[in-house]
Amino acid sequence: MTGMDITPELAQRVLRGGPDAIAVVRGIYQTQIQKLDDIETKARQIQEAAEMLPLRWIPVSERRPEVGQEILCFFEGEMYLGRYVDWPNWNDCTHWMPLPEPPTCP
Repeated sequence: MTGMDITPELAQRVLRGGPDAIAVVRGIYQTQIQKLDDIETKARQIQEAAEMLPLRWIPVSERRPEVGQEILCFFEGEMYLGRYVDWPNWNDCTHWMPLPEPPTCP
């Protein structure tokens, strides 16, 4: 028994403790797990879509780039292009953004 939503009737069946009570609870549990899986899938899809949005300045306080990632960094009113390394003065950089993928050549 799968694909069950919690209804008052189902709750009554479980509370009465009939022979199918365990199957009812199992069905409800499986339905809830499937709903959580669906939410996780949607969250991943949203994250992937967000990563494809136009580039934006990312505050260092929000997150740092991956080590070795090519970035544009805003530092003391200037922009610098380079590859991120975890260096002690990184906190002097206030914002950064990843570089777009290079164009594909035919």
